[in-house]
Amino acid sequence: MLFRSSSSTTFTLSGNELINNNGYGIDVQNTGSGHLLENNLVKGNGTGGTDQTAGIGLRQLAGGSNITVRSNTITGSVGDGIIVDSAWSAITLTQNSVFGNGDLGIDLSAVSSNTGDGVTINDAGDGDSGGNDLLNFPVLNSATVAGANVNFLM
Repeated sequence: MLFRSSSSTTFTLSGNELINNNGYGIDVQNTGSGHLLENNLVKGNGTGGTDQTAGIGLRQLAGGSNITVRSNTITGSVGDGIIVDSAWSAITLTQNSVFGNGDLGIDLSAVSSNTGDGVTINDAGDGDSGGNDLLNFPVLNSATVAGANVNFLM
């Protein structure tokens, strides 16, 4: 399902089943902001032999910002679960179930690419440019149990 919108148009995509598409399950190409993708099942996409193998692609054109992707199930894609292209920023990816995809769960790409660029190494300061500003991934240093609580040190 392809979405393109102008900077003055917002959309909500909610409660859909996007299954076994040749390319991306959801392909968002726009310059807008304020979009919402929620409560969708995105399963088994990217099977058509193209380079569009992710479940959800936020990609190309001029990019977008302030997009929320939440409470979706993204599974079984040939490539990444979600790809965030280099032109996109301020993307909220929250409460999604991303599993069983052929590559990364989430690929924040430093380049403009339909397939992403793989794991981006964490760095100090995190002042990068790229998909969602190449936000560092969390590193769990330790976990301790104190009574009924588990405490995590990041």
